[in-house]
Amino acid sequence: SEAQSVRITSSALIKKDGTDDPKAVLAIYEDFQCPHCRDFEKTFGSALNKIVESGAAAIDYNLVSILNATNKGYSMRAANAAYCVGDENKDAFVRFHSALFASQPVEGSGSGPDNASLIETARQAGVTGGVPECINSGKYDDMVKGLAAASKITATPTIRLNGQDI
Repeated sequence: SEAQSVRITSSALIKKDGTDDPKAVLAIYEDFQCPHCRDFEKTFGSALNKIVESGAAAIDYNLVSILNATNKGYSMRAANAAYCVGDENKDAFVRFHSALFASQPVEGSGSGPDNASLIETARQAGVTGGVPECINSGKYDDMVKGLAAASKITATPTIRLNGQDI
């Protein structure tokens, strides 16, 4: 299916002259099961929020499932859930994103939150609406499965500024 990201911006966004397009876009490719992604979020999450709030850049979150073989498919289910939350509310997505990394299961432990737990985390982040149905249906599973390969991502986190790896 067609690749999609969750774009986070602010009303202060600096745009390209004569357009509504952001002048700068940070594309972040993450796997919710990746310990390095968790460390990236812990170290740089507040700085990224400040970049968005200041209008310096938009951030496109691209959620992949490179580490899906462990923890009962948690990587794909968490990514699907994040896209579902992003569909409903971008502010809730930011809270949900942080919450999933804060409670990340140990890689290869064989455990991981089930869909009911992901739905509860989404509710605590501030959304319900169609999110439970979206999560349970696996609406974004196919996209999440193929996104790393389609984007030529071999490791997470991968960060791109205006399409260039940094």
